[in-house]
Amino acid sequence: MHSSNEKLTSSIAVIGAGDVGASIAYSLLLNPVAHDVILVDLKEELLEAQVRDLGDATFRGNAGVRVKKGTFEEAGQADVIVITAGAKQKKGKLFLSTKDMC
Repeated sequence: MHSSNEKLTSSIAVIGAGDVGASIAYSLLLNPVAHDVILVDLKEELLEAQVRDLGDATFRGNAGVRVKKGTFEEAGQADVIVITAGAKQKKGKLFLSTKDMC
């Protein structure tokens, strides 16, 4: 946790804006450790909705944390990257390839 007079400058990217990714992003708003929380997801509609909802949560005045949607390239520039993206397992498959996730 940072002191109230300390300015946050780092960024955290969360890959995957589903339930887990959105929960992590919300936790980062409640306990600010970075200035920017960058959400990235292939599902554009889901991503837009989560960014809007989390943006509403920042209204409570939480030390200047900003939530924004981003690209994989932007996420690659973040100080910390959290990968929550995944796909539901298909019956009979232990692991999925990236083509199964798209």
